[in-house]
Amino acid sequence: IKDLEGLHTRAYLNELANRSRRMKEGMHQSMDGDTYLCSDTFLSACVSAGLVMAATREVLKKESIISEEARYAVALNRPPGHHCDGEHIRGYCYINNTAASIDRVCHAQDPSMKILVLDVDVHHGDGTQKLFYDNPNVLTISFHQYDGSFFPCTGERREYGPSSHHEAYGTNINIPLFHNFTDYDVLYALRNVVWPIVEQFRPDLAYYAVGTDGVEGDRSCCSTKMSPLLYGQVCHELTLRCRKIVVTTEGGYTTSYLAEGINTVLQALAGMDIANAFPSIFTRFWVRPEMRKMVNHTRNDLFRRWQFPPLIYDDAQYQYALNSLRIHIHTYIRTYIRTYIYIYIYIYEYMFCIRALGTNSGSDDDATHDSCEDLRSLTDTVTEMSLLDHSNGNDNNNNNNNNDDGDDDGDDDGDCESDSHYHTDSDSDSSFVYERQHKKKHAASAKTKTKGKTKNKTKTANLKHKHRKNTKSKHQNANKKKDKDKDKDKPYKEKKKKHQINLIKYTRTN
Repeated sequence: IKDLEGLHTRAYLNELANRSRRMKEGMHQSMDGDTYLCSDTFLSACVSAGLVMAATREVLKKESIISEEARYAVALNRPPGHHCDGEHIRGYCYINNTAASIDRVCHAQDPSMKILVLDVDVHHGDGTQKLFYDNPNVLTISFHQYDGSFFPCTGERREYGPSSHHEAYGTNINIPLFHNFTDYDVLYALRNVVWPIVEQFRPDLAYYAVGTDGVEGDRSCCSTKMSPLLYGQVCHELTLRCRKIVVTTEGGYTTSYLAEGINTVLQALAGMDIANAFPSIFTRFWVRPEMRKMVNHTRNDLFRRWQFPPLIYDDAQYQYALNSLRIHIHTYIRTYIRTYIYIYIYIYEYMFCIRALGTNSGSDDDATHDSCEDLRSLTDTVTEMSLLDHSNGNDNNNNNNNNDDGDDDGDDDGDCESDSHYHTDSDSDSSFVYERQHKKKHAASAKTKTKGKTKNKTKTANLKHKHRKNTKSKHQNANKKKDKDKDKDKPYKEKKKKHQINLIKYTRTN
């Protein structure tokens, strides 16, 4: 208890120890609905805090087993501690391991030592924030899911410090993650907000709290979509900015994801290339717009405390994507306009046809009769032409045969000439008959067409005349009604005038 006393009050530690000692073996007691106490709870919490404190001592030693260039240590501690604020048990956390090691080891050696606490867990490290909220030598950064209802319902973006005039203002950075956030959202916030602050803060020691409960599919029922590779990537980028790092374990309720996350962290500390799996520059389209807005807001709020470089993203890829998107939009608009014009033309033609049919509705019977007669005449002419062609072909064959006979027998020349003359006369007669029939039919069809046109004209003229008569009668009836109303109002107006005159006389006499 003496080694942990400081940020954790003595009364809290004694109560925790006494309660755990009173518990019998196999029994447990609920403290806040989620956190339970048993007979070995206090012992396991002290061992977890002792692991982190031993790791910090080993990293800060002048003569250590670890190399002097870069000193890293990993503490596989359980239970976690970032929800404990030194006075209350909360969220499976009994003792805040990092806070105890900072207070009892780091600041015991050098009170002005600058320390970074980077907490990448799906739950907000509310206990660590509360303990170091007004300490300018401790920079606390927390990535967590926040929607107002997710445990512990804390960790808003604007919680930068006690006040804007305080020394510790800007040393507490909260990066809330909303639903369906991915690894690229976390890396975008790291590279545009967190790392510029860390480079200016220049920490002497960094605590990296790994909580794999943000991995997609974990039992914590979170909505973030992180991968185990993210924790190794964050650790790799942290080694480029700090040479002394202590890794602690916070959340994580699926053992396979916890093992994969710690494995990637160990690979990053060992300097393996597998840990650097994400590109250094990526486009804006890989990042959600909510994260971009949040990054811009935090940079604008803290521009007086920290200096931020321009946003890191690939301009070339972004412009290429924008140009391709513009091309797609232009093509879509062109095709849409063309289809609209074609549809308009078709509708216009359809309406024009309907109007034409409506005007000629009175002469439908005549038109059908004329069309039938035209079809009959055409069929008759075609059949006659086919018969004439057939007869001409037979006559030509007969002429050829007769000429052959004439060559053989010279006595039959006169007969051949008379036969040929006969055939020519028959051809002329048939053509004359065909012309007469065609002229008659053409004249008959023309007469029927003129009759139909005259009928249509007379019908339209009669309709116009009737319409004019109806309009005149309507106007006349309206005028008559007005005159009748005026006649009705005349006696009433006369009575009114007489009444007014009588009133005037009465007033004058009185």
